[in-house]
Amino acid sequence: MESEGLVPDGVTFLGCLYACSHGGLVEEGVRVFKTMTEVHNLEHKQDHFAYVVDMLGCAGRLNEAECFIDEMGIESDVLVWEALLGACRIHGEMELGKKSAQKIMELRPEGHEPYILLANIYAERGSWEDKEVLREKLVSKKQLGSSWVPLERMPC
Repeated sequence: MESEGLVPDGVTFLGCLYACSHGGLVEEGVRVFKTMTEVHNLEHKQDHFAYVVDMLGCAGRLNEAECFIDEMGIESDVLVWEALLGACRIHGEMELGKKSAQKIMELRPEGHEPYILLANIYAERGSWEDKEVLREKLVSKKQLGSSWVPLERMPC
């Protein structure tokens, strides 16, 4: 791309990080992430961080993903915690899964996704009591007689 005189932008790097994440090319993805600022002077956005966490997490490098979140100062970014929670589910990592779910619940208390993903981790690990407690929290959070599915106004 650069040999053709084209200059990559943030979207180009998202595509590269996505490809590295889904191709299992972790070292290449980390290199791409670093060159974004070091070579091209582009600022990392929320999605760039989330792809790196997803890439590390999918490769089973969960502790490294957590360290990345801490080192980059992105603890208040719900997307990175969602990526980490998803990776924890894939790898059956209960403790870090709990931490990730708790962070998501703090940052976006109206969401129900972390409850479901964490309940699935509990179920896959055979922790049925923890799953039931979490399920009860989720049910108590939902207003009875209402739906989580938003409905658009129907024309008469």
